Amino acid sequence: MLFPSSKIKSRSRKICRRRQLGATLLAYILVLISGTSYMLVRYYNANIQKIESATEAGLKLKLAKQALIGYATTYPDNVNAAEGPGYLLCPDTNNDGMAETNCSLGGGTTVGRFPWKTLELIDIYDSTGQTIWYALSENYRYGPNKQIPLNSETEGQLSVDGINDIVAVLFAPGEPVTGQNRTAGSNLISHYLEDDNADGDTSFVTTLAAPNVKRLDGVYDANEDLVFNDKLVYITRQELMEAVEKRVLGEVSQVLSNYFTTYGAYPWLTPFADPKAISRNIQGTADSGSTATLLIDSSQDFLELGVATGDVVYNTTDSSIGIVSANPTQADRLTVGSLQLGDENDFDLDDQYYVVTRNRAAVLTATATSGSSGMSLRDS
Repeated sequence: MLFPSSKIKSRSRKICRRRQLGATLLAYILVLISGTSYMLVRYYNANIQKIESATEAGLKLKLAKQALIGYATTYPDNVNAAEGPGYLLCPDTNNDGMAETNCSLGGGTTVGRFPWKTLELIDIYDSTGQTIWYALSENYRYGPNKQIPLNSETEGQLSVDGINDIVAVLFAPGEPVTGQNRTAGSNLISHYLEDDNADGDTSFVTTLAAPNVKRLDGVYDANEDLVFNDKLVYITRQELMEAVEKRVLGEVSQVLSNYFTTYGAYPWLTPFADPKAISRNIQGTADSGSTATLLIDSSQDFLELGVATGDVVYNTTDSSIGIVSANPTQADRLTVGSLQLGDENDFDLDDQYYVVTRNRAAVLTATATSGSSGMSLRDS
């Protein structure tokens, strides 16, 4: 069958329009895919940059943290050998890289930049090129007004997100936010840190406190959104003292090792109290005039020491033994039943002896005499 030429032309135009519509749709889809891909790649790259920046800041903060702990443990070696470890240096408040010689919370100088030059490090800065900031618990500072003693019971005075007992906090300030001006020479903390981290007290945060947001002027506004980009790490008292205690134990171990090398044995533990204060043994040397039944020692006061009938007397010089036969009536004399089992069974000049008392009080009482002062007790 033959078709009219007009129908053939109409059919050709329809096919051409369909082809044009398909090509347009395909082009649109390609543009849509390309645009979506670009947005996804851009979003992905932006997040990668944020992650890399946060990672770099975290590494720098950890490096600064370890440097501070190292300084505290080696404080006696590098600053004062007569003082124990644990002290931390003051922040840098004029941005010269050097720690200040003294600092105080009341003076507003316990927060500043990390003193990288004093610690002989390269400049410790975050991914934006800003030097790390540093806050210090006042009772852990070095300097002329430092706390003495400083030990494992010294509680840190800083807090982060309500966590207390913190001795130091380190901050990566990040990019400046609205209202911050970091022109050359600017040392104002409010131009680097945000919210509670910038108010100069002992409390710090890792995120903004919702729902209220504190502006740089200190006014709260629930409807205002303030960018917060501070990154921080902190040192707890436990973390610092674990390192300090290892240092102390290492020194004790070295001293004991040296003692053993010198003397061939370790030293005996020292009793908590003077053993003579609770001992029931009285030791001395016999004076001239002592006999087999009489012990004289002018250096003793047998009355004050509570020697009584029935107490045992040993003459260690001739290995004899006797019994006190009567309560003493004179301070320097004891009447003894016949000595037995010895070589001579008597007391001669300079014979050594000791008396074992049965009922002597474990606590001695007396009155301090002239010469007593402070921690020194004298009783003539």
